[in-house]
Amino acid sequence: MEAAEREKYMNDRQKKIIAAEAKLISKQQNEMNALKKKLEANLNERLKVRETEHNKLLKRYQNVKREIEKQHNIERNKFDKSMQGYILKNRPGTAKGGKPAGSVMGSRMGGSKMPASKPSNLAALMSPLPGMKSSGGPKSSSRGIDWDELARKMPTSKTDPVQIKRRAELWKYFDNNGNGYASLAETQKGIRDGLQLQDLFEAKPAIIRAFNFAKDAVPGKNKYGADYLEKKEFRIFLVALRQRFEYFQAFKRIDSGGDGRIDLMEFMGSRKIIEKWVGKMDDPEKEFRLIDGNGGGQILFDEFCDWSCRKNLDLDDDNDA
Repeated sequence: MEAAEREKYMNDRQKKIIAAEAKLISKQQNEMNALKKKLEANLNERLKVRETEHNKLLKRYQNVKREIEKQHNIERNKFDKSMQGYILKNRPGTAKGGKPAGSVMGSRMGGSKMPASKPSNLAALMSPLPGMKSSGGPKSSSRGIDWDELARKMPTSKTDPVQIKRRAELWKYFDNNGNGYASLAETQKGIRDGLQLQDLFEAKPAIIRAFNFAKDAVPGKNKYGADYLEKKEFRIFLVALRQRFEYFQAFKRIDSGGDGRIDLMEFMGSRKIIEKWVGKMDDPEKEFRLIDGNGGGQILFDEFCDWSCRKNLDLDDDNDA
């Protein structure tokens, strides 16, 4: 009887333990499910908030970008209109009333007024550098480009204090509003009003290539985006502009048709002069196809410029100093 009672007790005890364990497991399972639902709800809420904030930031970015592009287009249109008016109303040299053309450019073109101190600064900017002999007048090459004047007016030295000062004065013509940045339109206007080199100003493809190269040259945050030139990139821009302008002049000499493209016949016909600039070409036709990256049968200036950089093209009549 004692054994039977003990067995019955043990069976009842085991059943109670199993029941209590099942109840505890069920309770914990319910609590875990409730916690999961709470976490999922919080996660979904945070995702919604994050998506809302992302959409707001994206919309704000698009609005700012649209506004900057709008201002850029307005500046470009004003610049183009002013240039058309200038070309029609003025001739290189002297403007109406006997004033130098450069002194009235700012009032007739772009609509901006320079400070009264600018003309004297510009006069200092155009004076010969120390150690450079004045030629007494324009010294043009056989192609009509005054390379000596170009070198004199573009202060590209990193160490010469005179050129550094001149470069700071020249930057004011590129950054009219003084915010430390220059758009492409402002850059073109700065070349026109500050450098006053007509051949350089008309070399729009070279200006665009130099601008695009220099605006990304110095890493860092730019509150106006990557489409603006900063003051710390200005010297790099001048160096790049001098180089791209030389490439542009070489391109024009090969482009006998004047259509802004070089075909195979023009390239082959200019072989001797091209070899003076870049060295001997064993297979000019193969070299032409190599330059013509898109296989269109014609070389565009962008393609020619990339090739010239790789080949270290150097005109035989320019002033490399």
